Amino acid sequence: MILGMNAVRHDDWIGRIVLGRYPLKAWLGGSPHSSVFLTELQGDPSQRAAIKLTWDNATGSEREPPLAGIQEGLDHPHLLRTLDRGSCEMDGVALRYVVMEYAEEVLSSILPERALTIDETRAMLGPVMDGLAALHARGFVHSRLKPSNILVADDHLKISSDTVCPAGSMVRFPETESASVAPEVATEGVSFASDLWSLGATIVEAMSQAPPVWKRATQPAPAVPSSIPEPFARIARACLHPTPALRCSLHQAQSWLEGKAEVQETPRSSSLAPVTKQAAPNRLWTSQRVLQGFVALVALLLAVITVLHMRPRHASQSETVAPSQQQKQTLAAPVTGMHSSPGQVPSSASANDQQGVPARMESGATAGDVLRRSMPEVLPAAMASIRGKVAVSVRITVDAAGHVIAATLVSPGPSKYFSRISVQAAQQWRFKPAAEGSAWLLHFLYRPSGIEIVPAKLAM
Repeated sequence: MILGMNAVRHDDWIGRIVLGRYPLKAWLGGSPHSSVFLTELQGDPSQRAAIKLTWDNATGSEREPPLAGIQEGLDHPHLLRTLDRGSCEMDGVALRYVVMEYAEEVLSSILPERALTIDETRAMLGPVMDGLAALHARGFVHSRLKPSNILVADDHLKISSDTVCPAGSMVRFPETESASVAPEVATEGVSFASDLWSLGATIVEAMSQAPPVWKRATQPAPAVPSSIPEPFARIARACLHPTPALRCSLHQAQSWLEGKAEVQETPRSSSLAPVTKQAAPNRLWTSQRVLQGFVALVALLLAVITVLHMRPRHASQSETVAPSQQQKQTLAAPVTGMHSSPGQVPSSASANDQQGVPARMESGATAGDVLRRSMPEVLPAAMASIRGKVAVSVRITVDAAGHVIAATLVSPGPSKYFSRISVQAAQQWRFKPAAEGSAWLLHFLYRPSGIEIVPAKLAM
C-alpha cells in the first residue's frame, strides 16, 4: 500500500537527504498532499533553497505542470526561480520534487496580524502584476495566485513559479481555496482571466485580512468591502466578475493602479490563446515606465520588503532549538546592551544611545566562560522597525584557544539582516582557553528597548 504525504509526519523526514544532494533541514509548510522543506545546495559557500515534495498520486495543481521545461526562459526579477525538479522516492512513497529559490518571508504571514496599508498594497501589486505579465506574454498562467505565494526572496518581491502551467490546463484545487479560484476553472481550465480573478481576491484579502465572500444565491458577484479604497476596490471588482470575458485585462488593471486615463479595450473572448499584442504594454520593466515610476516604486517596494522582513515568522518556518533541561542549567546570565568593546559593558549613556538606538543593560551580567562579548551593530532604522521582538539563534564552535571557528544559524529569525549581524557578532566572541573545544548556542533577542544575548553551553 502506497502511503500519501498526509500519512507521513513531516518531522520524520528532517535530516534525510533527497537523491543524495538535497538535505531536509527544516519543515517550512505544506498541504495534505505536499510538504516544503528548507534544504541546502552544495557549493562553496553553500546556498539555502526550498524543496517541495509532492505525493505523485496527487491531482491537479499538486502535480508537475503538464509542460516539460516550462521554467526555461522564465528568468524574471519578480518570479521565484525554480532550480531543479523531477521524481524521487522516500520510504516507498513516490514523489515529485521541485527545488526553488529560498524565500525569507511570505505575505500571508503578516495578514493575520494586520492588513496592508494603501502604499504597501500599491507597492505589492506592481511586482505581482509585473510577474503575471511576464507569464501571460509567453502563454502561461500562474494558476494559484494568493498571499501565500507572494514572497520576498533576495530582497525582491516575487510570486511563486512552481504552479505555472500553459493557459487551458485543467487544474483541480482543494475546496479551501475556492475563494481565490475563478468559478469557471473546474470546467474550462485556467486562463489569463482566472489569474485576474485570483488577483482581485488577493487585493481583497491583503486589505481586509479576509478573502472575498460570495453568496451566489443573493449576490451577482463576490462582495468587495467598502473599507477598501480606490483604485484597489475598482480593480478588485473588475477582476472578480463571474464572466471571464467581462473581467478587466491585466493591462487595464495596471493602468488603474498607476492612475492613468481609461484604456479603451475590446471585450476579450473566452479563448485561452495568448494575446500577443498585449505583451508589449504589459511589460512594466520597459524604459518608459521605469523612467516614469522609478523613484516612487523603489521607495514603496523597499517599504513592503522592510515590513515583511520585520514581521515575526510562523514557528514552522524556522529551525527552533529548545534547550534541554541540562542545557538550561548551564545557561549563563543574559548578556544585554548594545555595542561593546572587548571586556567592556556599555553604559546607558553610550554613543549608540545618543544616536537613537535604545540600549538595555543589567548590572553584574556575566557569561560563564565568556571572555569577550561582541554585540551586533544594528542600524537605528532596523531597531525602530521591530514590533515585539526578533529572535535569532546561532550555534558556535570554539577551539581550545577560545576562538570561534564556526558559526551556524540554527533559528534564522524573520529577516536576513538580523540573521547576518547575529552571525557576524557571534564570530567575534572569545572564550577561556580549555583542554578541548566547546560548543555554544547564542540566543539573540532584539527588542525596541535593546538587545539581549543568552549563551548556552552545549554538551560536546
